[in-house]
Amino acid sequence: MKKVLLTFAICLPFLVQAQNRLKITTPQAPASKMIGVKANGVSTEHNTPQKVKKGKTLSQRTATYNPIGTVIGTTTYDFQTSASVARRILKYSSGQVSVVWNFSTDDTLMIYSDLGSAYVNFDGTMWASQPAARIEANRSGWPAIVTNAANQEIIVSHYQTMFPNLQLNTNQGIGNTNWTQTSPFPWTSYKYTNCPRASSVDDNIYIVDNETDTSYADSANGIKQPMYYSRSTDGGITFVDDHIFLPGYDSTRYYHGQPDVYAIDSKDNYVVVGLAGFGNDVAFWKSTDYGATFTKTIASPFPLSPYFDQMSDVNNDGIADTIDTNDNSCDVLLDLNGNVHMWYGYTRLFNPTGGWNSTQFFPASNAIIYYNEQYDSLQVMAGVVDCDFDQILTFGDLTINSVWGDQGAGYFKSSLATMPMGMVDNNGNIYCIYSSIHEGADSTFDGQNFRDIMVSMSDDGGLTWIPEQNLTNDDQSTIRYGSEEVFASVNRYSDDGYMHVTFMSDPQPGTAYRNLDDPGVNEIRYEKYDLPSIITGSFGPCGRLGVGINDLNSIKNTAINAFPNPASGSVSFNFDLNTNSSAKITISNALGQSVMTIAKGTFAAGSHTVNANLSTLEAGVYFYTFTTENSVITQKLVVTK
Repeated sequence: MKKVLLTFAICLPFLVQAQNRLKITTPQAPASKMIGVKANGVSTEHNTPQKVKKGKTLSQRTATYNPIGTVIGTTTYDFQTSASVARRILKYSSGQVSVVWNFSTDDTLMIYSDLGSAYVNFDGTMWASQPAARIEANRSGWPAIVTNAANQEIIVSHYQTMFPNLQLNTNQGIGNTNWTQTSPFPWTSYKYTNCPRASSVDDNIYIVDNETDTSYADSANGIKQPMYYSRSTDGGITFVDDHIFLPGYDSTRYYHGQPDVYAIDSKDNYVVVGLAGFGNDVAFWKSTDYGATFTKTIASPFPLSPYFDQMSDVNNDGIADTIDTNDNSCDVLLDLNGNVHMWYGYTRLFNPTGGWNSTQFFPASNAIIYYNEQYDSLQVMAGVVDCDFDQILTFGDLTINSVWGDQGAGYFKSSLATMPMGMVDNNGNIYCIYSSIHEGADSTFDGQNFRDIMVSMSDDGGLTWIPEQNLTNDDQSTIRYGSEEVFASVNRYSDDGYMHVTFMSDPQPGTAYRNLDDPGVNEIRYEKYDLPSIITGSFGPCGRLGVGINDLNSIKNTAINAFPNPASGSVSFNFDLNTNSSAKITISNALGQSVMTIAKGTFAAGSHTVNANLSTLEAGVYFYTFTTENSVITQKLVVTK
């Protein structure tokens, strides 16, 4: 296998292979070991442009395709999203569960003549029969599911005709399969839209979608291919807001929009719309009056907004800079108190000369970034786990497989860690699932890398997060090389002690639609996870037999602690070593940037105390990392003034 970290050139809306680069570093994650990489044994800590060469196809492994979960449906259309995943699963207090997905039985590549929305329900005892046809009357797709005050389920999707638009399909109650189709949006009132996301509270239904003018020939509100917001107060019969622009969404910060780079959530009188987009701000709009008015917050500003094709020169010195941005995937969640939590996949942008053909991204970036409205702060929540603990992420090929820019590691410009989605339980604990490459689990077919579904959680409102756990690779000693689980969607609220997850499973990583893989049937699966098992770390970072949170906490409690904590002015680090070992203590800020090295050297076995002066640090949340020859431990440090 190769140990590589590459970047690829992109051209929007089309992608081409051009000059490629080796990435310098990735951010340090407080909750995990974010580690470096090597390319053919050579350190990648430089900026020399590199040409991408097609890697060798890996030999077929003997592992059997045996993924986790219950098969609830199938599809030949394996492209469930191009970035953010829609909320496609609803869990009801009655015990019922409803799931929707992009469905087709036609495996003709790029045709999928019967594409549409599939629906299946669990009645509290058993799943209904797997659907054999779409619910819509016409070719459709990209479903999101909500309910109204009458407990009717409403599937919002777009229909694909000469004039693409949104449509609603409403049943007669939870689990009912008789659908009434309506199209409440007149196509003459705005540009044709697709890829909807939806949320609801009683009869208040909220939708965001995207204009489909891929020619970029026209613009609205000064933005090409913009995002729109719609609102119904009567259960979807009429819409009091019909494809309007949210405040501050205009050409002063945005040049173009994209499909699937947005998310939406609602609770009681609160509504939040999140928006990402490669080369755009990461922002959200929050309403406290049932979606009537909104206030915009930029969680992570892009320094060159509005970005279109200019050279990535932030400080105007004539030299292109590499800029932090997002990989298009994001999610937003309102907690029990109506506070906003937002996640996005991290990547970077580089444009040495200007022009779309020169815009480059870094597909081997590795971090899920988390924003908390209450603390108004960003932090690296999680990422790909170093499963063999060698301080290097080891993969097969990360080369481009098609003109769409889908390298062996990713899905349509995604990073190694991507597609986050949040959940809150009835105790206020916050959870986030995401898609991650599994180190060492290379494809049996063409050198692409299998993905698993990971989870992290916070029991303090998002201030700190426990280490990542792998939900779909259930045995570290016999890694399920033969299956990939991706496009995961989770119920937004848990009142039964379980996390309910639906995902697509495939014996071949990547997609036929984007990666030009062999077409075939993909399984839609469902699994529920016991929340106490997640909280106590029973799943482990690389499988259920991996090191659990209890084991890690045991190491932390005996290995190192900081006193006082919170600290003002100075702090003492007390640590124990079982054997003689090299050791280092560093402090990083919430973005994973190292701000101080406290100690570095060789220490004898036994107890040690190291003091640190914190007077140069601003008040806030930091993380101290204790690194020895055998372990890396990261814990929170609060600095006060």
